Amino acid sequence: MLCDIGFSVGPGQNATFRDVTVRNNRVPNNILFRENLAGGAYTGIFADFARPGSGFSIANGHYALAGGAKGVFLVRDPSHNSAPMLRTTFKTSGKAVAGARLYVTARGIYEIFLNGKRVGDGYYNPGLTQYNITHMYQTYDVAP
Repeated sequence: MLCDIGFSVGPGQNATFRDVTVRNNRVPNNILFRENLAGGAYTGIFADFARPGSGFSIANGHYALAGGAKGVFLVRDPSHNSAPMLRTTFKTSGKAVAGARLYVTARGIYEIFLNGKRVGDGYYNPGLTQYNITHMYQTYDVAP
């Protein structure tokens, strides 16, 4: 999941950025964020900030920032490019569940919810690893 992305320029400073691309650092180096700034009205993730006097605009295929008297700090969440939320439903046979375990891993950080309640109390699971070599996993007792 790609977290916030943005730009900052100090008072009196100007900057332009083009061909902004964020890729996953691991093979196959998937693109996590990129916008086409060529032609037409801009409708990207920063569109609500691109108004007169904001210090941010799109010009000639570039993001353009003008710091003016106060500077510009612009951050947005491109989560529309994040990994999907995976969901499923299942039914038991109506009998009492004697035991149930959940084995979980991900190629990135995850949180697990079962019946609307968070499972486990860890953060940043499955932990630090080189995903192209090893996938660590956690086991949760979810019988209760």
